[in-house]
Amino acid sequence: MSPSQNKAAMQAHIPQWQASSLTQAGYCKIHNIKPHIFSYYKKQFVTPAERHEGKDRNILEMRDRLYLQKKEESPSRWPKSIRN
Repeated sequence: MSPSQNKAAMQAHIPQWQASSLTQAGYCKIHNIKPHIFSYYKKQFVTPAERHEGKDRNILEMRDRLYLQKKEESPSRWPKSIRN
C-alpha cells in the first residue's frame, strides 16, 4: 500500500471510530491497527466540514502552537524537529 493510500485508509477510520462507542485502544484492537499509528493520523485529521467552514487552518495552527509549547517545556522529549 502506498503512503497516500495508507493515509486515506487511516483517515477513513477516524469518523468510524468517533461514531462508535469504543475507546481508541478498543477500536484499534478490533481493526488490527497499531494504536500509535492511529494516533498519528488522528492528530492530522480535520473533517471535511471543518475544511469547508475554514476552521482547518486554525485547528492545525493551534496544534502546532501546542507542540511548540510542549517542546519548550520538555526539550529532552523532543530531540528532533516537529513533523507534520
